[in-house]
Amino acid sequence: MSLALGMAVGSAVGIWCGQVFVKAVRTLSEMSATSAAANFAFLQYKYADLQHARQALIFGAQFLDDVDAIHTDRASKIDAALSYGRLALLEESAGNRKQSQAYFAKAQERLKAASKSKSDCSEAKVREILQKRDRF
Repeated sequence: MSLALGMAVGSAVGIWCGQVFVKAVRTLSEMSATSAAANFAFLQYKYADLQHARQALIFGAQFLDDVDAIHTDRASKIDAALSYGRLALLEESAGNRKQSQAYFAKAQERLKAASKSKSDCSEAKVREILQKRDRF
């Protein structure tokens, strides 16, 4: 009787631990994919020519938006906001003011969605955040 009870409890605990482990692995996989996309986009922004930087930032921002549509994550929203903000600065430096404003609007929208307190999400705030984050 004790053996049967022990096996039943052990099986239940084992199944539960397995489910927790699988969920943790999935979460880590998502985090590593989003981090890789965001980091690649940032490095291209920092060191590549205009066209490659633009392509990487667009890909990274869209990828982060796609991931967020499946699994809402504050970090993905912030990374997307940063990517759109960098795109805005890139377009501004290329003289594309209209496109720059469109990207700033997207950055502000993502920042607002990520903000817990709905604090300042203005264009000036996006610029300030990027200036602090991108300095090195």
